Amino acid sequence: MLESDVELVGRIIADCYRALAPRESYTESELRGLLAGCSPQAVRQRYAQYDAYVADNDGQVVGVVAIEGNEIAEMFVRADAQGRGIGTLLVNVAEDAILSAGHDKVRVWSATAPRFYERLGYDILERRRCDRGPLKDRPLIVLEKRIGRGGTAQLQYR
Repeated sequence: MLESDVELVGRIIADCYRALAPRESYTESELRGLLAGCSPQAVRQRYAQYDAYVADNDGQVVGVVAIEGNEIAEMFVRADAQGRGIGTLLVNVAEDAILSAGHDKVRVWSATAPRFYERLGYDILERRRCDRGPLKDRPLIVLEKRIGRGGTAQLQYR
């Protein structure tokens, strides 16, 4: 992810949280806590610990995936780009990067999209509660997928 992407990535993340709020019944306090992590400074700080890849569609940032070790730490796709395969391609990018780093499994912790990951071949390992942050005590599902050599994503990323 480039420095020039930080502000837009923060807006994409904030928009995703706002869109999820009614469906997930986030309290005002939870939503405020999530949105606090979307400022450029917060995004820059959070993403400094990750390898992050931004999906670019005709010059427009449409999504981001962040990885740490063999885990997909987070992934967000702009609302108007959802349902077009961007999330799947971002997962493919993450899997390729994780495989290139020498891992044969990918793990993801999902509070909102476990079915998405299951459709991509991830298996549920456990169900637990979030232990920190604005969503503390909310349900969280840990999923994992064994990966091997395969094709690379057909999405331009930077």
